[in-house]
Amino acid sequence: MRWSLRVGRTWGLGWLALGILATFAGPVRAEGPEAAEVPDRFARGHTHVGALGGYAFSLERYDGTRDVDGVRYAAMVSNWGIGLGDPMGGDAWYRGNWELLVEGMALFETAPGSGHAGGAGLLLRYNWLHHERFVPFVSAGAGILDLDFDLASQRNGFNFSLQAGVGSHVFVTRRLALTGEWRYQHISNASTGRPNSGIDMGGFFLGTTWFLN
Repeated sequence: MRWSLRVGRTWGLGWLALGILATFAGPVRAEGPEAAEVPDRFARGHTHVGALGGYAFSLERYDGTRDVDGVRYAAMVSNWGIGLGDPMGGDAWYRGNWELLVEGMALFETAPGSGHAGGAGLLLRYNWLHHERFVPFVSAGAGILDLDFDLASQRNGFNFSLQAGVGSHVFVTRRLALTGEWRYQHISNASTGRPNSGIDMGGFFLGTTWFLN
């Protein structure tokens, strides 16, 4: 119950952050000659690159009895994305497109000790394309990590990483966007080694995305 309430608060903070981004972006509809630029940034085969930094904290599952409940880390993320299809949905509320992201991640443990991890992953992202400057999205995916957090409750070495997030691009120029995202991440080795308590994290990431097309 305690863990589920913590997850609920985490996702609540994520949606709050998204709302703040929406407020600053403003409900600007794409109009005039530039209207076509909005979907063109996300058309099939069009690409972008991004770099983000963030900080994450553990979502307690064991009432503080295991050190995985106290994990904190700073993160650096780089990604490359490509549109899997042109915008769909017409004027419906779900108007948007799917894209594939290839991502690299470096983690730097700040609590309960010091350590690091590095890895890569694939994510699917859906972008809502109703506004010129404000493009919210949801994403989910999986990857692998080489973990070195020196925890008693989680084995170092090869681990899997499952992620899900909600965020937004806020365009400051035609090609450059400020990108913010709230993510949930689960790290474990799928019981290929012991111990394997698993690490559940929630964190906010902020950076920039450059659209190449």
